[in-house]
Amino acid sequence: MFVRTAVPVLVASAAVLAALLGSGGEGQEQPRNQYARILDARSKALVGIRFVLSHRGPSGESAETSVEATGVAVNPSGLVMISNSALQGDDFQFESPGESGQAGKPEVSNFTVAFPGDEKEYDAFLVATDARAGLAFIAIRNLDGRKVDFVDFAQGSARMEPGTELAGVDRLGKQFDYAPYFERFMVCGEVRQPMRMFVVSSGLSLLGLPLFDSAGSPAGAVIEHSGGEFMLPADAVAATVAAAAKKAEEAAKKAAEEKK
Repeated sequence: MFVRTAVPVLVASAAVLAALLGSGGEGQEQPRNQYARILDARSKALVGIRFVLSHRGPSGESAETSVEATGVAVNPSGLVMISNSALQGDDFQFESPGESGQAGKPEVSNFTVAFPGDEKEYDAFLVATDARAGLAFIAIRNLDGRKVDFVDFAQGSARMEPGTELAGVDRLGKQFDYAPYFERFMVCGEVRQPMRMFVVSSGLSLLGLPLFDSAGSPAGAVIEHSGGEFMLPADAVAATVAAAAKKAEEAAKKAAEEKK
């Protein structure tokens, strides 16, 4: 379920937490308590995604591999956002001595989504991809009445500038009981072309996942663009989510009509 290609070593010291959330005076809650609330609230929106990646090699040989990744729920209908790079199978290689050529584009299928603390895996499908933003969206077919914790990018931070402190939340792998953890970042600059993005301090390992400001509001999402990692601002992510949600609604309506 919640599996990442690398497990970071994290140190959540009092100094780090104070730097992110601000030091409180007498009578105010301590930064550690506020941090714990943000971690608890925002990690609930993280989901495990499982799917099958199919490849066809340069000589026509084919193979399948099961992939697990982390995504984030972005609306109450069960729309899930993930980095588009997770669907590309960049780490998969064919062993074909003496053969040359390019492997075909990988195909993805058999999506399931699992929520924290829920053993059930919900059937889902790939509904939209945004190559420019490097994001993909997966829609759950039937939530069976389940309430979804999600990140609403439309309620995101309006102002970002160099020096703004940010927080990212992710989950460790199964061997660590999917424990949520926190990473700290900083806005270092702003890019206007080819689209508005923010340069964020190095070491990003949260592709496709949100970053939050010190109040816990979504600041944007980590994306990969032209070989670099940036933060797409919340308003741009919200627009991408809205377009994907519309496609998901259209797909659901079509499926309902086909059942009649």
